[in-house]
Amino acid sequence: IWMRMYDSRVFVLKRSTDCIVNPFESIKDNEEYRTKHRITVTSGGDVLVSIEDVGLYKIRMDHDKFNPQLITTGDMTITSMAEGYMNDVWLGTNQGIHRLDVSNLTIERRGYFLDEHITCLYSNGYNIFAGTKSGKILTFSYGQEAQVIHSGVNAINSIFVDSHGIIWFADTRTGVLRYDPVTHNEKHFMQQLRVP
Repeated sequence: IWMRMYDSRVFVLKRSTDCIVNPFESIKDNEEYRTKHRITVTSGGDVLVSIEDVGLYKIRMDHDKFNPQLITTGDMTITSMAEGYMNDVWLGTNQGIHRLDVSNLTIERRGYFLDEHITCLYSNGYNIFAGTKSGKILTFSYGQEAQVIHSGVNAINSIFVDSHGIIWFADTRTGVLRYDPVTHNEKHFMQQLRVP
């Protein structure tokens, strides 16, 4: 099974039949379901999709049928997701970072950075890193104090941490940035294209 977005809608290619299907076909008014966020697949095989103005869906394939379950998000908008240590799923929202309790499909209201609009999340398995609309890079890990490790002025669009602990991110500017949290050194990389 392959899941993919097309025109902001979610479709699945069932390899057993080579048919493209809508995993939400059993839900009324599913034709209007749209997402502009990445689809997340957990190590347990669950597919998490944030549907605009509806909420968060957990989708699992049961006996060749899709079983979409709606997770109520209240007034929060899910902007990004990342799987952490021990199969924890963390949700970046317009109201900070919250943990999804996969066992009972609820979002824990206590969270981190509740006054921040989270735009992207990254997990290296133990540490969670987040970019914000206000240009900050945030981090927390199990048993550690949550902290702001970088402050900028441009909204952060994506974030990655390499095996040396160096943070690579993209913001609203052209190019990519590298930030070393130990030395606080930041470098902006941009390739100039030459037109003959």
